[in-house]
Amino acid sequence: MSTGNQFKRNFSISMISMIVQFFQSLIVTSYVQRAIGVEAYGYIAVVVNIVNVAGILTVSLTSVSSRYMVIELQKGDTNSSKRLFSTICLAILCVSGICVLFFAFLSTNLTRVMVISPEYINEVTVLVILVGADFIVQLFQVPYLSVYYYEERLYIYYFLVIFTNCTKICSAVLIFSIWKPVVWAVYMGALISDSIAFLVYFFHVKKKYRYLVIKRTLFNLVQLKKILKSGVWVSISKLAAILLSTCSTYLVNIFISAYMAGIYGSIAQLQSILSFMTIAIVNVYLPQMYKLYAENKYNMLIAYTEKGLKVISSILGIVVGGLIVFGNEFMSIWITEDYIKYSLLIILSVCSLHVTYSAELINQLLITVNKTKFPAIISVIAGIFNVLCAVLLMEITGNGIYGIAIAQLIVGVVRAGIILPLYAAMQLKKNWFIFIKNQLKGSVPMLLTVGIGVLIGRAVQVESWMTLILAAGITGCIAILISILTDRDIRDFTFQFIKMH
Repeated sequence: MSTGNQFKRNFSISMISMIVQFFQSLIVTSYVQRAIGVEAYGYIAVVVNIVNVAGILTVSLTSVSSRYMVIELQKGDTNSSKRLFSTICLAILCVSGICVLFFAFLSTNLTRVMVISPEYINEVTVLVILVGADFIVQLFQVPYLSVYYYEERLYIYYFLVIFTNCTKICSAVLIFSIWKPVVWAVYMGALISDSIAFLVYFFHVKKKYRYLVIKRTLFNLVQLKKILKSGVWVSISKLAAILLSTCSTYLVNIFISAYMAGIYGSIAQLQSILSFMTIAIVNVYLPQMYKLYAENKYNMLIAYTEKGLKVISSILGIVVGGLIVFGNEFMSIWITEDYIKYSLLIILSVCSLHVTYSAELINQLLITVNKTKFPAIISVIAGIFNVLCAVLLMEITGNGIYGIAIAQLIVGVVRAGIILPLYAAMQLKKNWFIFIKNQLKGSVPMLLTVGIGVLIGRAVQVESWMTLILAAGITGCIAILISILTDRDIRDFTFQFIKMH
C-alpha cells in the first residue's frame, strides 16, 4: 500500500476515532454527572490528573521509544532493533514496579492529597487502582505500538481506541443499571478494553517480527542511556504541562471547592476533546517525520511539518470557533442549565487552543531531531509561572476560577505560541516566523466560524440537541467550504487527500 494511501487511511480513521471520543465524553460525562452528581464527578477529574503525574516517571522512557524503534527498523538493522526492543521492554517493567508503589501510596493516603467527602473515600480508592492499572497497561503497549508507526498502520490503533471509548460507555451503563452508580465504572471498561488492545499489539509483533522478543541478555545499558538522555527533557516538559493545564482542576479543588472542581473539570472536557483531536492528527504525521529524519531529508521534514501545522491549526480553529459560539448552549444541554452563567469561563478555556495545541506538532518535530532540552526548561518555567499567576489572578479578579483560567490562557499562548516556534525555527536555521505564521493562520477560520455561528444562531434558536446539531453543523460546513475555497494550502491538502489511492 502506498504511503499516500496509508496517510489517508490513518487520517480518516483518526478523525472517526476523534468523533467517537467526542461522543463518548459527551455521553459519559453527562450520564455520570447526572447519576452521581457534580461533586463526585469532580473527584474523577482530580484523580485522573493526579495519576497523570505518574506519567512524569515514564515519559522519559516512552516519549522517544517509538522514534528510536522506527529509525532502527527503517535502517534494517535487526540486531540493533532486537537490543533496543528488549531494552525498552525491560526498562518499562522496572518503571511499572515504581508506578505500582506510587499508586499504592496514593490509594492509602487520599485524604492527604485531595479534599474528599468521607462517603466517597472507598469509591475513589477503587478509582485510583483502576486508573493506575490502566496506566500501566498502556505503558506496556508502547514498544509494541512502535511497529505500527514503522508500518504506517496507525489506523489499527485508532480502531482499538474506538473500541475502548465504546467500552467505557457500556461499562458505565451496565454497572449503573445492574448495581449502582459509582465513580469508577468508566475506568473498569477502560482497563478491560486497553488490556485487549495490548494483546492485539502483542500477537501482531509476535507473528510478524519474531526477532523482537524480550531477553535479559539483550538489555543494552548504552541504548537505554541514549533514550533517557533525550527523553528526560520530554519528561520534564510533561511535568510542566501538568502544572500548565491539568493542575488547574486541582487548584480549583484546593482553593475554591470540590463542587467548582466538578464544574471546571466538566468544562475542561472541551479541552480534552480538542487535545485528543490534536494528538490523533499529529500521530498520523509522525511515521513520515521519523522516516524523513532517518533518511537525512531535513528540508523535506521541515516542509512536511509546515503543511501539517497549518492543517492542524485550521481544523482546530474551526472547532474552537464553534465552541466559542455554541459552547454555552452545548454545556447547558449536555449537563445542566447551571453552565449558562459560566459562558465566559468556556470562552477563556478554549479561545487560544488552536495556537497552543497545534504546537504539539512543533514539539514532536523537536523530539524527532533530538532538540528537547530548551523546550523542557521553558515549559518548567511556564508551569511554575502558571501556578503563581493563577494564585495572583484569583486575588485580583475576586473570582478564583476565572483567575485560574486567565493564567492558563496567558502562559499557554506565550509558551506554545511564541517561545516554542521561535526556538524551533532557530534550531533548524529557518526564518523566525516559519512556524508562528502557520499557527496563527488558524485564527482566520476561527473568526470566520464565530461570525457564521453568530448569524446562524440568530436564525436557529438553539434549545435542544437537534437544533444545536443543526446550527453547529451548518456553521461548520460553511466555514470548511469557505476555507477550502479561499485558502490554497487547505484546498491543495483537501484535493490531495481525495486523490490518494
